[in-house]
Amino acid sequence: MQYAEHAPARELRQYVECYWTLRGVASDRLAHRVLPDGCVDILFDLGEGALANVVGPMTTAVITPPAPVGFSMDLVGVRFRPGEAPAFLAVSAREIRDLDVPLEDASPRWDRDLAPRLRDASVEARIRLLDRALLSRRRAFAADRRLRTALVSLRDGTHVSEVASLTGLGERHLLRLFEEHVGLGPKAFARVMRAQALVSDLDALALGESPRWADLAAAHGFSDQAHLIREVKALTGVSPSALFRERLQGKLGMSERSNPPASLAL
Repeated sequence: MQYAEHAPARELRQYVECYWTLRGVASDRLAHRVLPDGCVDILFDLGEGALANVVGPMTTAVITPPAPVGFSMDLVGVRFRPGEAPAFLAVSAREIRDLDVPLEDASPRWDRDLAPRLRDASVEARIRLLDRALLSRRRAFAADRRLRTALVSLRDGTHVSEVASLTGLGERHLLRLFEEHVGLGPKAFARVMRAQALVSDLDALALGESPRWADLAAAHGFSDQAHLIREVKALTGVSPSALFRERLQGKLGMSERSNPPASLAL
């Protein structure tokens, strides 16, 4: 399998983190553990059906079943930055939390012929098609800069109460904005970002190097190692050690938001 990330048009970069592609032939029977990342994705499965789905923000990891060995896969995704997907959809992020819904249900304005046209195009042409599709569907964004400030602050480890004070928003108002645009409350989003930062550090360890869990707990704002273990289990479904082994076995050279194969074979 070959995974790659592609930059969107400059006008879209405040909304879209990247386009991504996953192409190739399945060579194993491994499932994949997909980790929460605070993002909404549009996923185009360009197989025979040319399907388009919206994958909402997740509160816990999910296991996707393995493709049969020899199965040819051709996926294209749009990964929105946290809080930005509603500018292009007809639903709030809250409505699609932990759901995978057809694109035409989440946004009837999308061109139903886009997936077939993507299937028949080169990678470069696919990026241009996605740029045009998104630019034509962008609408006025209902949130203000305070939400984006809050997102950055929480990603950097600022406490929710401090973020509310920093942005001038009450905690209830902040919660409503996050539910509408991010699909997760501020505290849930902060938990996901903390876990993502931990996973990024795990992925950066050199081969043969073992995690120092107590040090990682302190570095990422967990109260102690036991707290780290509880949080990782709640968000990923496995212990930190098991998660580290999975990612060590299945690294595919993706970004920190990627999800290499889980060791669970179905």
